[in-house]
Amino acid sequence: MIKINADEGTAKGLYSLFKKCVISNQVKITNIVGYCSDNASVMMGNNESFKTYLLKDNPNIIVNGCICHSAHLVAVTAAEKIPSNVEALLQNLYSYFSRSPKRQCVLEELQENLQKVKIKNFKP
Repeated sequence: MIKINADEGTAKGLYSLFKKCVISNQVKITNIVGYCSDNASVMMGNNESFKTYLLKDNPNIIVNGCICHSAHLVAVTAAEKIPSNVEALLQNLYSYFSRSPKRQCVLEELQENLQKVKIKNFKP
């Protein structure tokens, strides 16, 4: 762990601290093969970021953004496209079944009678 002061929170500051740490541990920047980070602009931006400083010192590094962060951004954008009435329907269905064990049993019986796989009631 490296303590980061407020003025070191920039891409240049973070990379400077990283480089000092790598050198102090006798690791060559050219030995680094990959870099993965969240998709914040300070870390992955195309102009001035940790990634651009790292690529200047080692252009052979494989760079990947965080797949979980990317998937979250995709899910948020997709969810914004769902009409509000569909979202309200899903919320209402969840509320209807989640608050009553009797209704949950009826739902399970319905699924059995229709020979459907039993599904759990997840909060949207």
